[in-house]
Amino acid sequence: MLDRILVTPSNHHVHHAQNERYIDRNYGGILILWDRLFGTFAEEPDEEPVVFGVRKPLANWNPFWANFQVYDSSESSIRRYHPVSRTM
Repeated sequence: MLDRILVTPSNHHVHHAQNERYIDRNYGGILILWDRLFGTFAEEPDEEPVVFGVRKPLANWNPFWANFQVYDSSESSIRRYHPVSRTM
C-alpha cells in the first residue's frame, strides 16, 4: 500500500535507469504520488531489467560537479537557442 504513495527501492531504480522507456520517469522524490498524478510514473517490469547510468558521460569525477553538470548543460542550451540579444 505504501508503494502507491511513497518512493520504494523499485520506484527509485526506474528513476536512475537509462533505458529509453524509463527516461523522465519517477521524479517524485519522497512521494511517488506526484508521478502517479502527473503521468510520469513507471513500474519496474521483470521483462526489461533496469540499466543504471547516465546517457551523457560526466565531464569529470568531482562529486559536486556531477550533481550540477545537468544545470550547466541546461543553461548552455538556453543561451544557445534563446540569446539575450534577441529578446531586447
